Amino acid sequence: MIPRAALLIATFAVAVGFGSTPEELFERGVEFYKHKQYERAVEAYDSVLQLGYASAELYYNLGAAHYRAGHLGYARLNFERALRLDPSDEDARHNVEIVTMEAIDDVEALPSFFLFEWRDALVSLFSADGWTIVAYVFYLLALAAAAAFLFGSPTLKRRAFFAGVPLLVLFALVLALAIGGIHKDAAREECVIVATQVTAKTSPDRSSADAFVAHEALKARVEDKVDDWYRIRLDDGKVGWTPASAIEII
Repeated sequence: MIPRAALLIATFAVAVGFGSTPEELFERGVEFYKHKQYERAVEAYDSVLQLGYASAELYYNLGAAHYRAGHLGYARLNFERALRLDPSDEDARHNVEIVTMEAIDDVEALPSFFLFEWRDALVSLFSADGWTIVAYVFYLLALAAAAAFLFGSPTLKRRAFFAGVPLLVLFALVLALAIGGIHKDAAREECVIVATQVTAKTSPDRSSADAFVAHEALKARVEDKVDDWYRIRLDDGKVGWTPASAIEII
């Protein structure tokens, strides 16, 4: 895994550590990584996050540093966060697959209806903001076709009609995908196990019965929270309560 050295960061007039700006901290992380000082690279990238700055590139590099340092859970967490900001990032997606293969747990997902799988695959091509921009472009094109149909010559009217109908259909489809992406982001709260091993419980109480055992780098869906406990659901349908310290929300 190679860190990305190119990142545009606005230089803040905030001093951190040794008077470093976010850009300097990021570049320092890149240099630490190149010299195989992975723990120090993690610290440098974390310092940028603590300033309130986040980007797909930053999460990607932080995930790569965690991976080289042997922190599979935090590696997957940050690659997943990179994908949340940039679903088209094939490198981050590939690295998630690598971490998943190296993880101890091999959870087989429950089968889902193929149409839902196609829909989710389409929605995942872009972020909700990305689909909104695409929908806006088709909307403008449809407006242009409508204007040409209303005010153009007879020949232009015919062309505008045959172009406008598919544009309206595409606009409606892309708008639906944008809305689906927004709803998916709002409803989806997922986490990654970052503890080396955690025993999930049947209720938010350490004295309750064991539900299952999970290991770092496993992703799960968050369903509820009570005090310092999270109710999570694995892809195979298992449900249990884990301490907040054992997971990180994506």
